[in-house]
Amino acid sequence: MISIYGNENNKERLTGKHETAHWKKFSWGYGHRGATIRVGNDVKKDGKGYFEIRAVSSDCDPWIVTSEIFKVTNLN
Repeated sequence: MISIYGNENNKERLTGKHETAHWKKFSWGYGHRGATIRVGNDVKKDGKGYFEIRAVSSDCDPWIVTSEIFKVTNLN
């Protein structure tokens, strides 16, 4: 699944060091910059807001990534 988030070298960036989660291990947290999914601190406080998928690289196809996010998070 990591291949949708950028080129094949993206694994070299996602080592679990330097504010990234390891590409083989899923994690999440409020304000946690080292997690795969970072949920903003204001979300916890306000009960609404945003989340970041930190595995995505700058060369990803935003349409594919958005489609995958929708598939995973859509509750209908």
